[in-house]
Amino acid sequence: MHGFDFPWYNGRTRLYAWQTSNIEKVWSLFFDKNIKKIMDKVEEHTLIEKKEEEVGAKHRQSYREGKRLETYIVETLKYEGLEDKKDKQISFVLGKAFELTLTFTLLKIDDTHTKFIYEGQNKGVNFVGRAMLKLGSVARKVIIK
Repeated sequence: MHGFDFPWYNGRTRLYAWQTSNIEKVWSLFFDKNIKKIMDKVEEHTLIEKKEEEVGAKHRQSYREGKRLETYIVETLKYEGLEDKKDKQISFVLGKAFELTLTFTLLKIDDTHTKFIYEGQNKGVNFVGRAMLKLGSVARKVIIK
């Protein structure tokens, strides 16, 4: 589960995966101290408001894509840490053009198996962002056909 990139494209994405690991062990990968293990392009992830396990928590995050470094504020919209279900939803604006909302859900199957559900949505927040998403959507349709 280490080092996976999340797809940042127009519309909604949903990914299911089953982990042969305890729910608490998988959930710990989403803690602040471990974020670079699952998102290796993140260079900074600093808590700036509230506590990491609270709704409304804010982090300053820097992400490197090639030579380009993007810094943005990540806000926690949902945080649930029950024994058999873990749920975290975050949102941030990337490049002043795209608003991304990501949800990570873990469901306990048994003591050694966990179902991981990742959902993501990307929308343009200005003309440039909406146009880029529209062009990307058209390009994917052409490639698929």
